[in-house]
Amino acid sequence: MAQHRLGIDVVTRDRNKLQQWLGRLKSTMEIENGGMYHQCPEESQLWITTTMSQKELEDWLYRVNHGCDYTGVFSRELTKETQPNEKDTTVSLSSERLTQNCGG
Repeated sequence: MAQHRLGIDVVTRDRNKLQQWLGRLKSTMEIENGGMYHQCPEESQLWITTTMSQKELEDWLYRVNHGCDYTGVFSRELTKETQPNEKDTTVSLSSERLTQNCGG
């Protein structure tokens, strides 16, 4: 079964709750706190390794009544440009969206 490295942008106050929901799924292999955005502490990341595709995870988040606010799902897959010893640094929120969400 394929593994997908994905991330979720989630409202910080809901991060732990969503992490618990996702941790209960059989499709979740690993989940970790990706931390808050430095420029927008109201938003955080969850990093998940799952057998769900990005579309399946997006559909699950939309369909299930988990009560958590999130702003998006993104891929954390390594690309050819990413060297094995480099950190995977995916930026998932546009500066416009951060400005809207953080009032800046």
